[in-house]
Amino acid sequence: MDGLTEARQTIEECDREMAALFEKRMAAVREIALYKKERGLPVYVPEREQELLLKNSALIRDPAVLKYYRQFLQEVMDVSKQYQEALISGTEARNGEIRQGSGGEEIS
Repeated sequence: MDGLTEARQTIEECDREMAALFEKRMAAVREIALYKKERGLPVYVPEREQELLLKNSALIRDPAVLKYYRQFLQEVMDVSKQYQEALISGTEARNGEIRQGSGGEEIS
């Protein structure tokens, strides 16, 4: 097996692991959204987001990828906020159904 094939297999393995971790994370996000909805708390808390960015960025040992990790983490948090908003507003999709957003756009 050549280096390219091995590297691609490593990426595929990471993608499988990240998919499972994504589902685990989003299940926790759902719990947080329900908690916030019950208590009328905001989805976006800038101080908390900044705290997470700093704390989790410290886990990266390779400085060459740090800015890319921060971008990745920001995207994950943005998706999490979108999911929370959808859950709180009642526009989240379940079981693949399509729902309409407030602007008439499809939400799947």
